Amino acid sequence: MGRVLLVDVNPDERHIYSVVLQFHGHDVDEAEDGASGVELARATLPDVIVMDVELPVINGLLAAEVLRNGTATAHIPIVCITGYDLERSRALAAGCSALLRKPIAPRLLADTVHSLIASPPAAPGPPPVSG
Repeated sequence: MGRVLLVDVNPDERHIYSVVLQFHGHDVDEAEDGASGVELARATLPDVIVMDVELPVINGLLAAEVLRNGTATAHIPIVCITGYDLERSRALAAGCSALLRKPIAPRLLADTVHSLIASPPAAPGPPPVSG
């Protein structure tokens, strides 16, 4: 289906989300911090990025802003995931295309990624919120 970059500091969550995405036909690259995520996104140009907010080195919102301002990465949809009460407006301002709250149902993650690959937004719009 598509290439997904998964950025999450928690190895257990990264493994679970990776298995879900692979089960649904996606190739998955992984990073464990925001800086590595930005670097890997620039190198691989994935179809979608799934990124936690709470990341070491560079948090997920700052990493999303950096990617949105990059020439080669500005078009890549970013699914922001969080266990915190993040306001939709903060995710939108950072350039996220979707916001999912943990715990994330496997089907919701797969459907969100699939819909962004099928019809990537021309510009970030109001992200859907789950949870």
